[in-house]
Amino acid sequence: MPSRAARTPAQPGQRMRTASPARYGRRTAVTALVVIGSLPMLGLCSQRSATAGPHEVSGEYDVHGVYAQAGQPHPASGSACQAATVGYPDIHTGTPVVVRDGSGGVVATTTLGSGVLHVSGALRDDCAYPFSVSVPDVAAYAIEVGNRGSVAFSKPDLERAGWKATLKIGNYSLGT
Repeated sequence: MPSRAARTPAQPGQRMRTASPARYGRRTAVTALVVIGSLPMLGLCSQRSATAGPHEVSGEYDVHGVYAQAGQPHPASGSACQAATVGYPDIHTGTPVVVRDGSGGVVATTTLGSGVLHVSGALRDDCAYPFSVSVPDVAAYAIEVGNRGSVAFSKPDLERAGWKATLKIGNYSLGT
């Protein structure tokens, strides 16, 4: 029966050398440990950072104003609302939301959802239109709703806010 030991070819004039199974087994074990021990390091090198994109930005476009109509009870928080009631007919369900990167290139688009009234005190009403959009990993973002101008956010600002963005428009004068 042939030996299980590895055989090393002999040079002319030399005898054939045989590596012992125990020595061969140690080399295999050491090689396996080195390879297996390196796998976690390879995994760490190939993983993206925890903040790499894409990111899901959930936002809200709040239209501030007095939503109570003369002679009617004040609408309740959570009820449907329309920004046109307070002079913003261009803001409604389906209004485009455009997200640009720092150089002005469009990186994502979506639309506003249905308006929901948030009442935070007497005559302090906001019609909140939700939106959600997936954005790539860039250093800065500008979010624009309709043609109302953009609001700039840095990546660190959005990270600190949990990737939530609230934009506001309306009459925020004293008492309203």
